[in-house]
Amino acid sequence: MASTWKAAGLTGRGGRWTYVGSEFEWRVVYDGDWLGRISMLADAKLRDAEDCDYPLRVFAEFLPGVDAHLLSAALEGSTMRNDERRDVVREYAQVLVDFVIAHDTLDALRVAFRTGVLQSMSIRFDLRDALAA
Repeated sequence: MASTWKAAGLTGRGGRWTYVGSEFEWRVVYDGDWLGRISMLADAKLRDAEDCDYPLRVFAEFLPGVDAHLLSAALEGSTMRNDERRDVVREYAQVLVDFVIAHDTLDALRVAFRTGVLQSMSIRFDLRDALAA
């Protein structure tokens, strides 16, 4: 995944990467949570926000074109072969990074919001208001 994200212009290492777009800063994470689940997600905040909170959380498994069951099986471990698991994770890492790059402006996020693409994502109330405007 590192090579996928590095090629797309993200900076970072391990499970934490950053993409600074024209209006938003995205933090892309591939990591385990406190329950031991592994997730692939991206958080966004306005570039000039002093706040360290990220008001938008985009989960890779909810993006259009992603087979959530296949991605979960690859992330959580399953009977998949290692090379097959790696291919699935790499493919969806690319889908996530493509989404991040395509949605680095408020206008692009507004379109995604209005068309329902962000329907299953976590959006803080203040950003939700800005997206609905």
